[in-house]
Formats: sequence, structure tokens, C-alpha cells
Amino acid sequence: MTECTKCGLENHTVAHFCRRCGATLAVEKAAEPAPTQILVSAPQFTQLAEGELLMGDRYEVQKQLSQSDNRNTYLVKDRGCAKCGKFNGNGGKFCEFCGTRLIQPRQFLLIEGATERDVAGERLLSQRKPQHAQLVNYYNTFEAAPIGPQVRSYVLADPIAAGNDLLASTARDAACWLKTIAPAVDALLAVGLWLPHIERTQLLVDHDIRLDAAATIQPYDVTQRTTIIAKQVQAAGELLQQLTVQALPTTVATALEDFRRTLQ
Repeated sequence: MTECTKCGLENHTVAHFCRRCGATLAVEKAAEPAPTQILVSAPQFTQLAEGELLMGDRYEVQKQLSQSDNRNTYLVKDRGCAKCGKFNGNGGKFCEFCGTRLIQPRQFLLIEGATERDVAGERLLSQRKPQHAQLVNYYNTFEAAPIGPQVRSYVLADPIAAGNDLLASTARDAACWLKTIAPAVDALLAVGLWLPHIERTQLLVDHDIRLDAAATIQPYDVTQRTTIIAKQVQAAGELLQQLTVQALPTTVATALEDFRRTLQ
């Protein structure tokens, strides 16, 4: 009950005015319930199963290679037409959509990122498309949501093993590796890209030494090329120190000068 402060009559709790004298009643507002807090957990970034199909059944996951909190890698088979990219099913000799003769399916490394940011270096290389035999090539990029509503970002690359963690037994070997990748670094500079740092894990062994630039690649303003070349040579010197187990002899200065001349 609510007591009228003017005449003293007890009124019903829900009343706003006194039923005897008409005075306004001081009605206490009921406490509002606290809003219910709904906890939404972040979607788990799980790996794709072997046999999973992407891009309209074009790419088939053949093997899971690595897994982390925001990146996964796979070996995939490209089942699409080499010209138009569309999947034709099995057994045909010619593409049903463009008439091109079908070739043996190719294998690619597929890098999967939780967001575009997680594969930013790979996407940059696929857009600029530097060309050199000593570079790991990056091809198509696409987005898909294969598991639940979360959209993931994908990049296709050459199917080469990563993370060899090379270590030279002599400074001469390290200098030789640097000479091998120098033209690849020059190819990056030609399309407005450079490597502020080169980690030794970015040097990969296939039948030859190849450079995987994605981990540290950055764009640069071509008007600053001279400055960037000087910084790139400095990064090459730091790489030599990573690669060798011995103190660098004075002959390595020659290797860095050769590296510089390649870039110019």
C-alpha cells in the first residue's frame, strides 16, 4: 500500500493518485532486472577434413599439413579446367563449359587464414605476381565459409615444403645461398615489394634454394628505391649471420657487394 502524503489515506501500491483527495502519490519504481548477459564464444578455427571440397567442388583437400590458432595449410588437388576453372566431374576429356582439353589435375599448397589479415603477405604476392624461378609463387585468392558462418580467406601456392630451417656449415655456403636468391629479391623490388627482414626459415629446399617472401613482405614507394636497396642489403647481411655457424670472414663483404649489384 502507498500512503497519501496529503490526507494520509492508504492507497493501492499501483495507484498514481489518491482516491480520496486526488493528490499525486509518490510511487516507487520497481527495480528493473539486470540485463541478461549472453556470452558468445568465438568460433573455433578447426581444420578442414580430407576430401573437403571448396570453390564449387574445384579444390579437394588431400592432406592436412599444419595447424595454428589462425592459419592452416593443406595439400589440395585442383579439379577445375585450366582455362575457365570450372569443375567438370570425372571421366571427360574436354571441358563442358569452354571446350578446352582437360589436363591432369594439379596439386597446390592451400593456405587458410581465419581472416584476410592472417594471409596478408600471401595475398600481396598473389596480387603483384613477381616472377622468378627462385620465388615461391602465389596464385588465386578466394573466400569461403566451409564450416559454419565464419568466412575464411584462402591463397593457393606452389606445393613446396616449408620451414627447412637451413644452417650453413661454412660462410662460403651461406654466401652461395645469398647469391642464389638475389635475383628473386630483385624480382620483388621490380613490382614494388621488399623484405625488411629475411628469416632463414624463408629459404626453402626443393631441387634448389627458393625464397618464400610472404612472412615479411612489404610494399614500398618506388621513388624510394635507392634507400630501400640499401636497407635490403642490410637485411641480407643479417640473413648471412643467421645462416652460418662460423664468424663471417671478410670475403662475405664481397658476397654483399654482389648482392647489391644484382639489385641495381
